[in-house]
Amino acid sequence: MFRQAKVSFKLPANVTREGDLFVSECPILDVVSQGRSQSEAIQNLEEAAILFLETCVEMGTLTQVLGECGFTPDHAAIEAKKDQDMIEVPMELLANESKPAALAHC
Repeated sequence: MFRQAKVSFKLPANVTREGDLFVSECPILDVVSQGRSQSEAIQNLEEAAILFLETCVEMGTLTQVLGECGFTPDHAAIEAKKDQDMIEVPMELLANESKPAALAHC
């Protein structure tokens, strides 16, 4: 049996035009993508960020990677600059209830 949690990250994003393509970047995660339009570049960046974070979860390195990116377990909200674009990165996590030791530190 599994338990499910939904987590969402709100991350800064930049989009620039380079020739015929739009390059999108999430500088805080050092994740980059591109697209033929600004909206496609953002959509591709969101997908790349999801894959990056899911890979960190699968490898057991999410806490380390987020720490290296400057995240802390502080609960204080940090407001984005008014002119800063943000992307929403949703993730669904499953926890196997038969492994309570792995859940003890969650």
